Amino acid sequence: MKKIANFITALIGIITIVCGLSHHIPGDYLSIFGFLSLLFPLAYILNIMALLLHKHAKIIYNIIAIVVTFPVTSSFFSISHSKELIGVPNDLKVMSYNVRNGIIRSDSQHMATELDTIIMKHTPDVICLQEIHYHGISNTNIIKIGGITYHSYHAASSNVILSKQPILDSGIIPFKNTKNSAIYIDTKINGLPVRIYSCHLQSYKISTKEYIPSENNPISKKNLLHKLNIGIKRRAKQARSVRNNIQECNKPVIVCGDFNAMPSSYPYHIISKDLKDTFLERGKGFGVTYHAGWIHARIDYILYSKQLDTKNYLTLRQGRSDHKAIIGTYYIK
Repeated sequence: MKKIANFITALIGIITIVCGLSHHIPGDYLSIFGFLSLLFPLAYILNIMALLLHKHAKIIYNIIAIVVTFPVTSSFFSISHSKELIGVPNDLKVMSYNVRNGIIRSDSQHMATELDTIIMKHTPDVICLQEIHYHGISNTNIIKIGGITYHSYHAASSNVILSKQPILDSGIIPFKNTKNSAIYIDTKINGLPVRIYSCHLQSYKISTKEYIPSENNPISKKNLLHKLNIGIKRRAKQARSVRNNIQECNKPVIVCGDFNAMPSSYPYHIISKDLKDTFLERGKGFGVTYHAGWIHARIDYILYSKQLDTKNYLTLRQGRSDHKAIIGTYYIK
């Protein structure tokens, strides 16, 4: 019995280590590591349980797992707080929100009612929206929301950036074989040029019905694994495209968007390299931004360059989307 207990606890520790380090391997090279990164939260919980219930079993591998995976584990939880500043001029409030089929109306040139309410309450300077639909509005149009004037940029399907400040430059990072994309604009914070990205990386395209079984809806494991595999591979390539653009940019950046990937994933780690995570700096708790069925996860992010700093981070509760809007406020150090 003791040998079996030792084997099981050691195996859990080793699996936790492998899952926690899987973000180093691009999913399009070996997609199995993309699957393992998804399993990291579960493996970590089992590892903690093995530590608590070990009794006579050896727990050296479980302790090593805690130490080795600490950088990944710490990206899931924050105990930070807002930073009160006096005399900091011209900060920039940025909102990112996957609105799940929201609308910009071409006739009245304003957002759908639900977005009107959110934007009028928080008055962000820049708004990055994913899964938004628009009709007949060009990039030169001005959109007014609650008396606030925004310049719009939407070169890609379902991806829009609105800015109070004039848009100095803009561009698109196209992704192959998908409607997903990343776009960006250049604007200024207190006279300093800054690039702001809105990213919508590949989703798994799995509906709630596909992972919640019922008598009338048996799950097709083959189809489910196929969708997971495609999502992991495409997302890895897309993340590198975004990272390459960031590296080529000669100005501070703020990277917003729905990555469709947890903090234990390759896309998050490759994009966030040398950047700070607003949630980890100023958020609280687990920062869940996506909820569907039994799945609750943080997959929406606002990252920023070290030349900038952030005052606060908000996760908004209102909205009918399966995502939550997130807001960060930034200034020059």
